[in-house]
Amino acid sequence: MTKATTEKSARWRIVAPNHSALLPACILTAAPSLPGDRVPMEVGLLLPTGGGKDSVTGIVPSDAEERGAAGIGLFMANPFLSVEREAERLKRAGVEWVSNLPSTHQQDPEFRQQLEDVGLDWTREVRCLAEFGELGFKRLAVLCDEAACADVLAARPEAVAILPRVADFAAGFPSMLRRGGSAQGVAMALREKGWSGPVLVLGSEAEAASPTLWPHGVDGLLLRPIV
Repeated sequence: MTKATTEKSARWRIVAPNHSALLPACILTAAPSLPGDRVPMEVGLLLPTGGGKDSVTGIVPSDAEERGAAGIGLFMANPFLSVEREAERLKRAGVEWVSNLPSTHQQDPEFRQQLEDVGLDWTREVRCLAEFGELGFKRLAVLCDEAACADVLAARPEAVAILPRVADFAAGFPSMLRRGGSAQGVAMALREKGWSGPVLVLGSEAEAASPTLWPHGVDGLLLRPIV
């Protein structure tokens, strides 16, 4: 009998009409520890949740069909994350996709350096992405700007998603104009390096219904999380 979901989860739906057969329907992460009306969930997810070692498998859906359509977001910079052990758990649960969500790349460069000094680093994230691929998982790689494209492509993910940095949420959810600039830069850099997979950008439900508003070079949206 399949264990039911025990942890509160956040659902990041994916909208990419031309790649729906390739991509998962959504990415599931642990729910942020602070209410969304106080801190944007994209930022709150970067804060400790206290879920413990079973928090990941606890958000895996109990329904087999839903489980097969969802990917799982993992904090891959965690120095205590055992890729082999987590991969075994996720395979037993029927999960096929993983993502480095949340990502330390969402932090400003200065703070990211401080995280690296204590072992919470971007290099570890990319290495974990590559290791999950070697163990048979498909991966949605999260990044924030074109400077990280070479690192991400070295892990050979099946799809990428561009998220704004934490500072971009200071005045609320950043406009598509602001998000689109970074997304276009990443998409162009990836294509120049031979990338042919789907490129997603963080978006809203309203934007999902209007593909003409999507940035040039972007194939779809990773929608804002809902609990």
